[in-house]
Amino acid sequence: MTSSVTAAANSFIDCGGSPPCLGAFTSDILAALERVYDLRTTYDFASVNMSLGGGLFGATCDDEPYKPFIDNLRAAGIATVVASGNDGATAQLSAPACVSSAVSVSATTKDDQVASYSNVAPFLSLFAPGDEIISSYPDSQFAIASGTSMAAPHVAGAWAILKQAAPTASVDEILQALTDTGVMITDPRAGTGTARPRIQVDLALDALLDVENPTPPTLSVTPGSQDFGSVSLGSSADKTFVVRNSGGGTLTGSVSAPAPFSIVSGGSFSLRRGASQTVVVRFSPTALGLSSANVTFTSNGGDASPRVTGIARGVSAIIPNSVDLASPPANFTITGEGISDLGFGLPVVNFMRGSTMLVQVRATALTGTTTLTVPFSAALTVGAVQAQVYMQTGGGSFSPLGTLALTITDTRPVPGVSAISPNTVDLASPPASFTITGTALANLGFGLPVVNFMRGSTLLAQVRATALTGTTTLTVPFSAALTVGAVQAQVYSQTGGGSYSLLGTLAVTITDTRPVATVTAISPDTVDLASPPANFTITGTGLANLGFGLPVVNFMRGSTLLVQVRATALTGTTTLTVPFSAALTVGVVQAQVYSQTGSGSYSLMGALPLTVTDTRP
Repeated sequence: MTSSVTAAANSFIDCGGSPPCLGAFTSDILAALERVYDLRTTYDFASVNMSLGGGLFGATCDDEPYKPFIDNLRAAGIATVVASGNDGATAQLSAPACVSSAVSVSATTKDDQVASYSNVAPFLSLFAPGDEIISSYPDSQFAIASGTSMAAPHVAGAWAILKQAAPTASVDEILQALTDTGVMITDPRAGTGTARPRIQVDLALDALLDVENPTPPTLSVTPGSQDFGSVSLGSSADKTFVVRNSGGGTLTGSVSAPAPFSIVSGGSFSLRRGASQTVVVRFSPTALGLSSANVTFTSNGGDASPRVTGIARGVSAIIPNSVDLASPPANFTITGEGISDLGFGLPVVNFMRGSTMLVQVRATALTGTTTLTVPFSAALTVGAVQAQVYMQTGGGSFSPLGTLALTITDTRPVPGVSAISPNTVDLASPPASFTITGTALANLGFGLPVVNFMRGSTLLAQVRATALTGTTTLTVPFSAALTVGAVQAQVYSQTGGGSYSLLGTLAVTITDTRPVATVTAISPDTVDLASPPANFTITGTGLANLGFGLPVVNFMRGSTLLVQVRATALTGTTTLTVPFSAALTVGVVQAQVYSQTGSGSYSLMGALPLTVTDTRP
């Protein structure tokens, strides 16, 4: 039985305002505690709940008048459970919760946090739920209330339950059981970080029962055995055992299993009375055939060794396991155990390189349950390959049978280029074509190889070969886009509509021994406007009409263009005839001579000085 000590006041003086209010005189509280003590032999009191208090104390307050009354009850086996107060203090409790022999209780929220209003101190006894609690209310009603006055009744009521289960347990023993089995809650509001237990009644009950009626732990394991059935090599399957403490105390122990079986989870256990946990055992076969072993449960409540069995099915070899693409086989032969058509087709093989699938091929024949015939695929390329074999278990589901190692080589000549001729070209006499030699050159169905003539990262010209002699000689036309300097001839086979494979890079040097176009003299180089010439004669080397007209002359004075005149005649490559222009005025003039290299582009050949005078009156 739990007794609750509360009081009602009905005067303005007692309430400090309009009555009624909840409150109590210290003398009334002491009288109530004494009344409980007097009735201790009439009623089986387990605890007294005191959802009241006042003041704040930073240490135990054993000089308060409550102390002897609480001590008397405690000596009689009755706990005095007191709310810690709702001032939000982090290192103080209200009285009488601060009395050392009282069981002081602070409130936690529904998510196990310290309620913001709770008084907490290092000498606090326990935490209990006290936030948003459905509680009885005057006039036979219920309401939701929060406070340490809600938390204390949780402990007082729990105390009655525990006392009923363990009638001879002392206050110290019950408090110890609640303390030892509680969830530790840390108050984050103060730097001290006070941590005290939040009660767990079921665990405290188990602890008390073990004190009252000591019963040794007893190991129970179910089921008595597990059969994993058929499992493919490279795969695994899990089965579960349940270990239970069917006795008392705490059952502790461990679980082990020999290969190819292993413990995935639950390998150790610590179980109170009646508690259980699952142990997951995994079968991971590494060799074909039947495997069996015992799973060993060792504990302080006895041992058990349930049997586990499993059958491994899978593949063991692939023939040939080394293939030369120069002479590939028509088929592979894969051998193993337990291979079958499950109604969705013969097994399939994923030929993999790392995480990349080169090709998937379905077997075309199965002999018994041991031998598969799998066609060779031209998609297999040089390097190490993993042949992953799967049985089809449904419309889109597959079960692995295993992985076999395969090596692909290729002794066929590797396509490549070795030389270009000529490898030095003078633009004064360029060849009509280059001859490129190499090995395994071919038209792969998308045209003859192409050559990118590069200078660094700049493409000068791309030219497709016009002829292939055998598999060794390409004819590639010369391109006028090639300019003086080092050039890299990158030769590619076209492997698809827009895809190419590099065969190699060859070095070419481009030179130009042609005379450089330049001008050397203008005649006359002094002109008197009193008797101007009809034309100027400009001499030089490499003078030419490049297809866009004869050279032009800009007659300049500083940065000012006086006049632009195009030559009217060219004699050989050395002599230009340029008409005189009346726009020339007295002073120093620069005759800048340009070759026209395009519809709007020009190249400067040189500048010649000219003096214009005027002796006219």
